[in-house]
Amino acid sequence: MSYQNYYQPVIPAQMQAELAVYQQKQIISANVKISEEAAKANIRENVEMRKESRREYRKECNRARYCETVIDEDGWINIKPRNKLVEVPKRRIANFQFADIYELKNIEGDSGIFLLEMEIAKRKVRLYIEGIKAGNAGYLMKKIASAGGEIFMQKKSDKEAFLQSLWALLLKKCGKKQLYSTHTGWIRLQNGGYQFIREGAILWKDIVEMAK
Repeated sequence: MSYQNYYQPVIPAQMQAELAVYQQKQIISANVKISEEAAKANIRENVEMRKESRREYRKECNRARYCETVIDEDGWINIKPRNKLVEVPKRRIANFQFADIYELKNIEGDSGIFLLEMEIAKRKVRLYIEGIKAGNAGYLMKKIASAGGEIFMQKKSDKEAFLQSLWALLLKKCGKKQLYSTHTGWIRLQNGGYQFIREGAILWKDIVEMAK
């Protein structure tokens, strides 16, 4: 005697309908939960992406910082940060204005000293700079500070980077020359003429001393 399919419970139609509704609710609830988890994961991912974007922005700005030193039409010295994400406006970085720069030589052909003319608090300043030392930011800072010049930066490394950038810019602008005698009395000029150098005139040895 076979007992297969001997007893099968009969589920009333109402209970079947309720079971179907319950199962549907479970499916919907599960789908909602999955959607919520996916949304949360997406939000976390977006937050991380924004954080990473901000980190990259800061890195880019830091890399761009002081990358370009500019001198405006009034002689004020500014820095112009540039990066791929945003155009950052230039800002004034020192209390002095650039006026002019000259390469100095003596009648015997010696050179390597520059005359930098600036204006600080409406006062004209002349700084004699040894070209061989100008690559040392500490030397430039000492020269500028001795005349009352100030750079609006806190970190020493930032000041040094700025001064190196500034000196490179000044050298590009340097197209004028001044000639000095090594002694008083009559000297012969490069064009074949003669000039009398009076006592008390600034000589090359004075230039060398002032550039130290």
